[in-house]
Amino acid sequence: LQSPSNEKAEEVIYSPDGLWVAKRFIGQSSINLDRIEIQNISGSVVWNIPFEGVILEADGEVWVEIPKQGEEWKGEPNPSIYIFEWSHDSQYLYFNYRLFADGYQPLMDKYDLQRINVTTGVIEKVLSGTGRMDFMFSPNQEYLVFTRRQDVPRQIIIRKTSDGTEQSSSSPEWDKDAEIGGFDWSPY
Repeated sequence: LQSPSNEKAEEVIYSPDGLWVAKRFIGQSSINLDRIEIQNISGSVVWNIPFEGVILEADGEVWVEIPKQGEEWKGEPNPSIYIFEWSHDSQYLYFNYRLFADGYQPLMDKYDLQRINVTTGVIEKVLSGTGRMDFMFSPNQEYLVFTRRQDVPRQIIIRKTSDGTEQSSSSPEWDKDAEIGGFDWSPY
């Protein structure tokens, strides 16, 4: 267990059972200090998720190299790590990377939906694929709707989270330049 950071968190989200808290920290734009800390109820840091590695473009090529924690960024753009949501049973924290474009905000602006098991610390990728995506859980987390830039023509895919079965919808009019996203679910 580590001591919590003295920095002010950009975002603080408590687990549904109230036993965990996820905090997102960001650094200056020129230095990579972005990370998520998961603390237990007593305030000790149990897991630290650093933002480092690579983000791949739709063709699988490296698009952005994220420097190690504390290193300087080498160019633009500067994406960041974000808390997506807690699982309803508080077992997992979902997180992803996101890029805010200068001048407009694309509908497919997320990357690499992942989750960490707060008991074991194991991180796993939830969505396979590369490049920009958009995704949203249904209110009860029974389904995950998503679209990926790598799919041409574009598809809207709905995955049942319990068994991984998928249904998809596509149209020949949804070419490689179509932006699909901004999903929202009805409350039921």
